[in-house]
Amino acid sequence: MAEIHPELTFNVAQNNNIAVFATLCGIIFIFQILFTSVPFSILSIWALIMIILCLFRFFIGLRLLKCTEANSEWEKTSLLFILSVSLGGFGFGFTAVMAEFYSTVQEQLFIFALMLGFSGGAIATLSPIIQAYIAYVIGIMVPQVLALLFSSSNANLFDSEDLERLVGILHV
Repeated sequence: MAEIHPELTFNVAQNNNIAVFATLCGIIFIFQILFTSVPFSILSIWALIMIILCLFRFFIGLRLLKCTEANSEWEKTSLLFILSVSLGGFGFGFTAVMAEFYSTVQEQLFIFALMLGFSGGAIATLSPIIQAYIAYVIGIMVPQVLALLFSSSNANLFDSEDLERLVGILHV
């Protein structure tokens, strides 16, 4: 596994505020998309948990800025940062599960494409700490894959013409 260096974590921590802001915007956007189809209690609990995770990531990022050399405090803070990122990714991935059970195929496809966008966008803010990036993307992708594998027969994305078109566009 690649080694983490204090100067790389410092660079990631400097960009963390922008990433947290983008995450909050994504939460609001997803809330609006799923508002009409997902039960309000489930969606609001998801949004609240995601906001708490954003605040956790924000404060861990601030703490990471103070760590300038490799020591036990820096190690602990780096691991907490990776944990905060992976939990945030998992929270975003969970939107695919909500969409699979409650939304139309079009909304499911849009959420899928949005998660691909979040995964791609994370390269800009998380790539110096490759472990954080991988944890984030795995967090996003695992719930989506599970939602597709265990999808109900009446909303199966594998039989969707819309999915075939989206996959074609994504391949290009």
